[in-house]
Amino acid sequence: MVTNAGCTGILEKMLTSKGSGRQKAALAALGVKHPIDIGEKFMEKVLATLLGVLMGGLVTWFVAVQRMNYDRKKERRELVLTKYESLHEELENLKAYVGQYTSQLLSELATGEPIQPKELTVG
Repeated sequence: MVTNAGCTGILEKMLTSKGSGRQKAALAALGVKHPIDIGEKFMEKVLATLLGVLMGGLVTWFVAVQRMNYDRKKERRELVLTKYESLHEELENLKAYVGQYTSQLLSELATGEPIQPKELTVG
C-alpha cells in the first residue's frame, strides 16, 4: 500500500534528482510544481469525499425523519377516521332507536295501549 508520505518522498526524489528531464516534464504536465502539491490534492479529495458522505448521511437522516413523521400522522388520521366511523354507526343506531321509540309513543297515544319494551330493538 502506498501512503501519502511515500508518494511525497518518491515525487521529491523525482523533482530533485539529476534524472531525466522527462520525469520533471511529466510532473510539470500534471501540474505538480512541488511534491507537497500531491499531498494537498490528496487531502482535498479525502475531505471532499468525507464532506459528501456527511451531506448524504444528513439528507438520508432528514428524509427518514420526515417519513417517520408522515407515517405517524397517517396512522393517527386512520385511527381518528376509524373512531369517527364507529361513532357515526352508534349515532345511526341511536337515531333509529329514537325514531322507533317516538313512533311507539305516538301509537300509544293514538291507541291507548302501553309500550312493549321488548319490541324496541335496533340492529
